[in-house]
Amino acid sequence: MVSVCNRNRTITHGMLVVVGTLWKQVDHYNKILMPWKELQEGPVSAEKTMLLDYISPILPTALLRAFRNRHWAVVLSIVGHLLILATTVFSTGLLILEPTTVTEKSGNFSIKQIFHVNDPENDQGLKLGPAPAQLYYGINFQGLQYPEGTSEDAVIPIFAAPDSYDDQVNYTLTTEGMKVDMDCQLLDISNGTQKNLPWYSVLGSFFVANVTTPDCNITGIMIGASPDHGYYHVKNATQNYQGFFQVYPCNVDYDFSAEYIRDVDSPEYRKVYNDTADQRVVLSVVDLRFAEYNASWTQPRYIYVHEAKAALCKPSYNIQNFQVRSSSVFDGSSQVVLSTADTTKNKLLEGLPLGSVALGVQRSTQMFYLGSGGQDYVLSQQVPTFFQLMSLKNGNSSIGAFLDPDLLMETGQQVWKGIATQSLRQIALTPAEKQVQGHVTFTEDRLHVKAVSTGFMCGFLSLLTLISFGLIFVRPHSVTPREPGSITATATMLAASPILQRALAQLGASRLSQIRRRLEAYTFRSAITSGQHPGFTVEPISLNKENSFEHHESLDQVTSWWRPLSAKSWFLGSAIALPLALIAALEIIQHFSDKNKGFVNAGPSNTIVFATYIPAAVFLGVASMYSALELTAAIFAPFDALRRGKAKAGRSVHLNLVGKLLPFAAFQSLRTRHFALFIALMGNFIGGFLTIVVSGLYSAVDVTQVRDFNLQQTDTFDFNNVDLSLDDNRASAVDSLIEYLSLQYPQWTFEDLVFNHFKAPPVSSKNSSAVAPLNIQVPATRAKLNCTSVPSELRQVTALEAAQSGGIIASLPGSSQFFTPRPGFVYAGFNTTLKYDDWCERPPSKNSTEAYWMQYFMIPNNTSPGYVGKASVMQWSEQGVFGDGGLDTDPTSGTGLGVNGLNTGGFGCPTFAVTFGTARVTDVEVIGNRTHWVFDHDFGTILCYQNVEEVNTNATWNLPQFDLAHAPQPIESSASLSKTSRGSERFEFAINAWLMGFSDTAFNMTLPGPDNSSAGYNDVDTFINGLVNTKDGQPLEDLVGEKNVQNLTNMSNRLYRGYMAQAISLNMRKNSTQDDAKLPPFKGDLAQPGLHRLKQNSAPKIALQVMLAIMAFCALGMALLLRTREVLPHNPCSIAGTATLLAGAEMATSRFIPPGSEWQDDRGLKHVGMFESFAYTLTWWVEYGGDYAAKQRYGVDRDIG
Repeated sequence: MVSVCNRNRTITHGMLVVVGTLWKQVDHYNKILMPWKELQEGPVSAEKTMLLDYISPILPTALLRAFRNRHWAVVLSIVGHLLILATTVFSTGLLILEPTTVTEKSGNFSIKQIFHVNDPENDQGLKLGPAPAQLYYGINFQGLQYPEGTSEDAVIPIFAAPDSYDDQVNYTLTTEGMKVDMDCQLLDISNGTQKNLPWYSVLGSFFVANVTTPDCNITGIMIGASPDHGYYHVKNATQNYQGFFQVYPCNVDYDFSAEYIRDVDSPEYRKVYNDTADQRVVLSVVDLRFAEYNASWTQPRYIYVHEAKAALCKPSYNIQNFQVRSSSVFDGSSQVVLSTADTTKNKLLEGLPLGSVALGVQRSTQMFYLGSGGQDYVLSQQVPTFFQLMSLKNGNSSIGAFLDPDLLMETGQQVWKGIATQSLRQIALTPAEKQVQGHVTFTEDRLHVKAVSTGFMCGFLSLLTLISFGLIFVRPHSVTPREPGSITATATMLAASPILQRALAQLGASRLSQIRRRLEAYTFRSAITSGQHPGFTVEPISLNKENSFEHHESLDQVTSWWRPLSAKSWFLGSAIALPLALIAALEIIQHFSDKNKGFVNAGPSNTIVFATYIPAAVFLGVASMYSALELTAAIFAPFDALRRGKAKAGRSVHLNLVGKLLPFAAFQSLRTRHFALFIALMGNFIGGFLTIVVSGLYSAVDVTQVRDFNLQQTDTFDFNNVDLSLDDNRASAVDSLIEYLSLQYPQWTFEDLVFNHFKAPPVSSKNSSAVAPLNIQVPATRAKLNCTSVPSELRQVTALEAAQSGGIIASLPGSSQFFTPRPGFVYAGFNTTLKYDDWCERPPSKNSTEAYWMQYFMIPNNTSPGYVGKASVMQWSEQGVFGDGGLDTDPTSGTGLGVNGLNTGGFGCPTFAVTFGTARVTDVEVIGNRTHWVFDHDFGTILCYQNVEEVNTNATWNLPQFDLAHAPQPIESSASLSKTSRGSERFEFAINAWLMGFSDTAFNMTLPGPDNSSAGYNDVDTFINGLVNTKDGQPLEDLVGEKNVQNLTNMSNRLYRGYMAQAISLNMRKNSTQDDAKLPPFKGDLAQPGLHRLKQNSAPKIALQVMLAIMAFCALGMALLLRTREVLPHNPCSIAGTATLLAGAEMATSRFIPPGSEWQDDRGLKHVGMFESFAYTLTWWVEYGGDYAAKQRYGVDRDIG
């Protein structure tokens, strides 16, 4: 594309060079014929005729002189020449190569999915896992991009752009898509009926209400709950805002406050979870008021509904046509806009009723644990995930804000639509392959015609067109019988004009001022004489009748020699030195450009000026100097030959190359051996291409500027008294998104690293973009596990529950959960003895030296092996050690253990444990009333201490957002362990909220059993599942059992470190704003990209340097070969200038030139051989008998020596 740009620039400049060359011919003949036109219209003074010279002066002088003489043809031709020069300058900025957005129609879009339900008989919504709710949370609150093909409330199939385009394309096409919605109405519910629902809580009570609308009736919806078993999470509370999100079927014979669902096969289940029923969403918020906590009461003394608001919402989706647009088909940022031509209403996908979507959203939010609810977790009822998302959507407000019914419905609709969209993406799309037509928009480098250059060029060329029309009417023509300019042309004119010859006698060696003084006494005109041989004569007419043409003062001494400006030593020196200086300047600029990624800043408004116009003007000036040198060489060529003596007519008196086209002039200069002229022509020829090459010399580039930059740390980390057992401020939710959905690491974290908050001064630069990378070394904090394995043989079964039926829920000693008998399984408790001296910094008990650690697993009772495993928070106390998996601290669903938080003891003992292995029953022996079970197990077990360390890290942040530009690099040699407030390196974070909240994306993501047996034989928790199924998960066979304990340690450490980075960032910062001055500043290197700078391109630079070097050599060669000193006493470019050198010469008399010869051009004269038989010289000639004392004449004549 760059070559195309250069080619087009070359064509443009080439056309202008052609136009300029042709215009020079017009300009030259206007200038050379104008005095003859004046003679034709005479008599006119000598200043406008005999002395008039438009050839040798520089353009401004010639223009001013023509304007004063009212020679409009010359004025117009000079202005035209200037316009062409200006057009050439602006043409360098006419065509600019720029990134351009292009749109093309393409029929090669590939649809990768279609809307289809594979298993319409089963409820699709109930197959959903937590992924839709996780995605909604990540998209709206953690910066996760929309999955490909989805937007806020619509889902479309995934598309692939045609293969013929690169990745950076946009697309637009029309396709079917699904749009979700939910219409809500406010219910007339302001209070509720308090009832006991023992299947929810034996000791608690609930507030229920009925929904009655024209199209929907629901009996016994739950709107509030009293404390379960009298539990107050906030002991001194007397008010609690509670929110409930539930999906209920309308108009079914079921009372939700009087009936309960026993199992999934019951009629009640099929009635309530019927996806074809009219499933509605109920959003309710209540303000409960109650008595203060009293430990002696299982229920508050009083509790009532102070205020209640509820909304009944009808979910919907519709298949419609959408206009699909994306910023990139590959980055998941597609946007869908409902087609204005679409009128489809209520078009559903076969096998996917509305109720399935509603139940799917409910299922997804129930499975996604986002925390206990923060400020609104007051009694035993934790805040539902759906309402936590609503609170986040409302700026992390209390759910009490949703007592505003409009806010309740509006926010509920937004959250529901977002989760429903992601739900449909999972259950309504099936892989497929189909071709559709659309439009592709992509960016490619294209030539742009710039408005500034176009405007000026159009204006200049328009004026040139008008000038051309004007010249048709005012140009001089038919004013002389032949082309003037050569010495022979002047000689034939003088031979026919004897009176003029006498008037010009003895002026050959005179200065122009002396000639002017002589000729100002006359006026001049041209005339055609009659007779046998009509002649063309120039007649001087004396203004004073007493003037005589015969008697003039003696002017036989040359007082000075004439040289044009371009023949002066300083000009020739400049013509040689300037190209050499530009060569050096180009090299210096190239050095700085390469070193500094450009050599000067350039804003958008002045880039084109610096990059094109100014360089073009400079090199056009250089080219103009060499054009002046060429003119000098052309003027002096014949006289140089004459001054050297005995010059043939072809290379002297016949030679006239002033104003001739370059090919002709070059050929003639070589043929006549005027090598100085040829060299000057070559230098001028090369100069004509300078502006073409210079148009590609500079280009504007975005570069990065590096400077010192200081950051101020604004907070510190406080690792003491941190409780992560009940709530971790959504750190586990963020970690789940990172591990399962590849969420980018939130700000101030990366992998296992967490950074302090920093404040940066404003980053501002006139020409810089909004993002500036900062390279800096700062301390980072990371947590890690220091683990020790427990031999498998030390873990022995000491407790067993083998009941196969029964509804009684029991909790076994040391167990973290209730036990419900499960047919085909036994509940085995593995006991391990842990000696305090081996594991703890100080013993938890003064009365014993060891403790017994129990863990329970469900194991098949049929000798089939199963994978068992769990991660646990280890709690040490006087009573022993407890750690049996994640502990459900919800008072309404757990065992009641840990509802006020977990206590790890503070004894410096290991506080995190992981077990993963296989277990099976190998033998069962019944002896009397007792059953003896024999087990075989292979456990990999690790007990881990938690360490926190600080490590200096090289990081690169993009300011001002502080987004990491790439992975930070810790300097491992700088790592140092932090210590607790008691001086220990063993921290004891009770990370139970993570173990309960770490969730995968699928509803039923399982691990296959050993030897690909049934996954139902396994008893593993979400942590063990994560060891295998997270983004860097390891194969099962590399983790399970005692032989893989090191792999288990490494993988457990990786998951732990990743989570702790989020936990530290969200829970352990100490606001130290008031102590900013005491916190250290850090110095880094700020690289500000987007700085617009001019860059010099190497290839055009080299080409210019070569061209300039050749031009300098040409100027030097011309100066050495061409004689300009003591050649001409005055300017020969006027009629009188050449005629005075011929006046009195034999070759300019009728004796030498036959009458009528003035009508023949040089070719005709050569044909008859009039001048060919002689040689000619420019010298001093002695007249009147050859006596040296006689008068001398300086001029041109035939050499008779």
